Amino acid sequence: MHLTDYPDPSLQLAIDLVNTDHASRAREMMPDLAAARAFLGAHGIDDAFGEADLPRLRQLRAALRGVFEAGETRAAAERVNAILASYRAAPKITFCDGDGDAPARLEPDVCGDAVDYVGAAAGLALARVLCDAGAERLGVCSSETCRDAFVDVSKNCRKRFCGSDCARITSVRNFRKRARTKASA
Repeated sequence: MHLTDYPDPSLQLAIDLVNTDHASRAREMMPDLAAARAFLGAHGIDDAFGEADLPRLRQLRAALRGVFEAGETRAAAERVNAILASYRAAPKITFCDGDGDAPARLEPDVCGDAVDYVGAAAGLALARVLCDAGAERLGVCSSETCRDAFVDVSKNCRKRFCGSDCARITSVRNFRKRARTKASA
């Protein structure tokens, strides 16, 4: 199985949650309860979410970032296992079309709140990536001005940037730096 065989909304949820914290740009994308509810709603999570849940969601975000930054599979797996235990993930097999003929996937069967669901769903999605492809598929943008997380689905597993914008900006920055160095020499 390849990472691109079927879309995983839980994996996108994990990536998007990690990327709500732009510490390198000093910009918090979940500054308050309304923003957190909007984020969850955009991902189809309409469970009750209160003021007390916001710090828990931010803690989960930090834990998920740790998985992307781990660098090697064993360390990433330890972090994912801690997330799965903390958010009481109990996986169940579900089918995309409901009748059992479509591809099956693991989803969390959570009795807790919205944060427990997000933690379990994101943890299971990252566990699948680690088991199927290893931690080298999880990355953080190499741009000086971006720390966004991404999953590398390229054939050769050499992705360094979250997207083409960051790659282009870094390339231009490096070109200008070389030109200045050459001009001053």
